[in-house]
Amino acid sequence: GAVTLFSAGAPEPPKDAAKARPAAGAEVTDGFPLPPGAVRRFGNRQLRHPEAVAASAVSPDGKLLATASRWAVIVWELGTLTAKRTLPGVRFYGYGAPDRGPNLAFLPDSAALLVAVHPVEFDPQQMARPGDDGVEVAEVWDLGTGKRRYAIRGPRDYNNAAWLTAGGKEVAAILGNRAIHFHDAKDGKELRKVALPALFSTPWVSGDGETIAYQG
Repeated sequence: GAVTLFSAGAPEPPKDAAKARPAAGAEVTDGFPLPPGAVRRFGNRQLRHPEAVAASAVSPDGKLLATASRWAVIVWELGTLTAKRTLPGVRFYGYGAPDRGPNLAFLPDSAALLVAVHPVEFDPQQMARPGDDGVEVAEVWDLGTGKRRYAIRGPRDYNNAAWLTAGGKEVAAILGNRAIHFHDAKDGKELRKVALPALFSTPWVSGDGETIAYQG
């Protein structure tokens, strides 16, 4: 674990505190900067995800590990076990059947991460409603800039899920309209969709995107 020490009665931190240097002697070795006003951290958060991990993925180059929970997604450098990137505001979608491979994956160049997401207020049992324009169901994040490249929207459903297919060139997303939508992994543009029958659970999509297995 880790304990962060604050100075009693410390003044309000400056608005640019995020850019300010840490206090003397406050070593930051785990990739998490000290919060404004903190004097020192005892222990560190190396490879310590803040919640129970629901999914994980290793980058194709073997240098990064992504861990995801309901309220946090963190990308770690395996060489140092420190946090390379935390994705702000990302809410990982762990319903359905994440053990079948969807919802968290690095793109082939290891420079971006696909994450299935859910809204802040979300009932996994609430199905798509007439006139519902959908919610964001998947996002691709640039790990170099820490910014979101694009999001994929669709009807809400318990079995929403996303995979990388076609050798990482496409994102396959199952939405609440009984179809799997295939998108260009570079920009999220929809390429095609394949209709599905009523699903009993989240299906499985092969790496080349040519085979879909499901329980009807």
